This record gives sequence, C-alpha cells and structure tokens, in this order.
Amino acid sequence: MSRRKPVPALALAALSLAAACGSADESSAAPPSDAFATAELVSPAAASVAMRVFAPPQPAPTTDERRHLVYELVLANLDPTVALEIVGIDVSDADRGTTLASLRGTGLAGRFADLSTGDPSDGTTAPGNAVVAFIDLAISRVVRLPSTLAHRIVIERGGRVTRIAGPAVPVIGDGARPLGPPLRGGNLLDANGCCSGAHTRAVFATSTSLFVSQRFAIDFVRVDDQGTFAGDPTRNESYFLFGAEVIAAGAGQIIETRDGLPENVPPQLPPFDIETAFGNHVVEALDDGRFVFYGHLATGSVRVAAGQRVQRGQVLGQVGNTGHADEPHLHFQVTDGPDGFASNGVPYVFDRLQFQATVDLDADQPVATPVDAPEERRNRLPMTGDIIAFP
Repeated sequence: MSRRKPVPALALAALSLAAACGSADESSAAPPSDAFATAELVSPAAASVAMRVFAPPQPAPTTDERRHLVYELVLANLDPTVALEIVGIDVSDADRGTTLASLRGTGLAGRFADLSTGDPSDGTTAPGNAVVAFIDLAISRVVRLPSTLAHRIVIERGGRVTRIAGPAVPVIGDGARPLGPPLRGGNLLDANGCCSGAHTRAVFATSTSLFVSQRFAIDFVRVDDQGTFAGDPTRNESYFLFGAEVIAAGAGQIIETRDGLPENVPPQLPPFDIETAFGNHVVEALDDGRFVFYGHLATGSVRVAAGQRVQRGQVLGQVGNTGHADEPHLHFQVTDGPDGFASNGVPYVFDRLQFQATVDLDADQPVATPVDAPEERRNRLPMTGDIIAFP
C-alpha cells in the first residue's frame, strides 16, 4: 500500500539542478484550441458512458505556494461492443466559465488506470470497462478558488471524436486543518507524497464504493548528502530514521494498534496482504473528527493501546521497517474514516516546518537544491521531493 521506490543518493550541496517539485500548474493552461473543441457536444447517455468522482476535492495548501485540488474521475464505457479512448479532459470554473486545465497528449500521460485491474492505462477503455483519471489542479494562491468544477471529456470511438458534458463537482472550501509534526528534527525527505505518484494512485474498491485513502499520505525518510543510510544497506540500523520516535500529531484517542510483526530485511519487499500492509501501526481518532495512521513502526516499539487518550507530541512508537516496506520509513496519512483503506484521504497541513531543500526524485541523478537559508513555512503540506525540518 505504501511502498516507495528506493531513494537514490542526493547531492545536497550541489546547485547544478533546480529540481522541479510537484505537478505542472494546470491552473494556467490555455483553453482548448485544437480540433477537439469543435467536436459535437453530447450528453453522457448519448455517448454511452457514465461518469463520477470518488469524492469532492478539498484544497491543499502546499510548499510550492499553490493550492492543489486532487481528485479522481471515473469514466465507464457502456457500449457493449466498441472501445473508447479518452483524448482530452477540460476542467473549468463552473461559475466564471474560465478554463483551469485543458489536458491533451503528454498532459494526459500517466494519469489513467484501468479500474478492473489497477494497471496503468493510456485512457483506452474496453467495452463494459472503466478507467480512472487522476486529476491534480494546482491553483495560484492569488486566484479565487472555484466553488464548482465543470468538465468536458473528449473521447474517440470508432474514429469519431465526441465531447461529453462531464460532472459538476463541488469544491469543499474548509479544506486542510493544521497538525503538529509526527517526527522531530531535520533532513526529513517526503519520498512519496502530494500530489502525484504511488499514494495518489492507490485505489481501493469495495462492493459499493471507491476510495483513495492515501491521497495525501507521506512516506518520511531521513537523508544526508549520500542518501537514506550509511553502511550495510541490508541492516535496518544503517538507515538514519530507523528507531526515531513517532509522536502524536494532535490530541485524540487511540482506536487501533498493532505490534509484533517482524522487521523486514532491506531492500527486500516481503509478501503482504491487507492485514499486514501497514505493518506495526497506530491509528488515532483526532478530536476534530479526522483519523491519522502511523505505519511501519518498529517491532516491540508501540507504547499506546486502543482506548487510550493521547496529547499532541506524545510518543506513540518508533520508526521501523514492517509491513509493505522495503526500508525504514514512517507512513503518515490522514483520512475521513477509521478504515485504512475504505476511507478517503483528506488534506492537512503542518502548522510549522522549515523548508530546507527540494529534489526531483524522478531524475536519473537526483540533485537536491537547498534554499539559501531554511525558510519557515506555516500551515503548509510538504510535496514529494521536499526536504524539511520540524522545529
């Protein structure tokens, strides 16, 4: 559920690469100007498709000083004989009519998954099947947030291009609420977080609903200028975050714990299932109604029990390498329900952090770009590749 790809060595002192953090700013995309814009606009019923979203988006204020609306659009092909391909997605502010995103070609690449298999898709949907489109709108802080998102989906079926009126999706404005840190200290790398990647693609289906519980989850590791460990990479003790204290991010009540699962041998990923994916873990019901999951804790380290009340900053356990993990790290997620899978991830911010550097983890030779001096950020969510400290 929360596997990260291994973090390569980082050149923290180098300034040769200005790393790109997060997704492209889709809020500034130009209105569609290609031939698709003149295609016939029809209703979903006329196009034999059905569309829905998992959950309405809530804005996440991030360290790139934008607000990200992260959500998923499902399109089902109801035609019993002919496949369709999604070739365009247009998103606009329903009230003002302004275009927020016009996705074509490379702008759509990597955004789809086949709903029946979970495998990546190019947007082609077989008869009777469905595809999920993962949307991340990055909106400037000086632009008013829309209250409702309107959609136009462009499909190609049997050589014919058609525009479909998509769903109107409300934007929940109260959004992210602040939390305290789950760890102490600096050189903490967000190795898998907002607003694209493995966590945001982790779809869980029940018989009645679809969920992305890890929509805003973070995998924290600690780094130096060589990477996440020093010495023997097959020893958990070699990793800088192993054994670090995990602390409560807010006041609440513990509703679930697990301990006793053995430590994995890095960098191997052992077999897992839904019962063991989080490894040793703690689930906390915050007083504000949200739920926090602290995953992959060290064997024998959990210090709290279900039913116990905790305060912000109280030690819950220690970072380990248990469950669906290939090296020691803390999996941290916030959801709207107590189930680690059958709930939806909701945005949150940390009330104080220091922004130390950022790195493009997708680069062949990732190079971290430090800030001139650590910048204090308030009420922000780190993004994938950010290196931060908690004061």
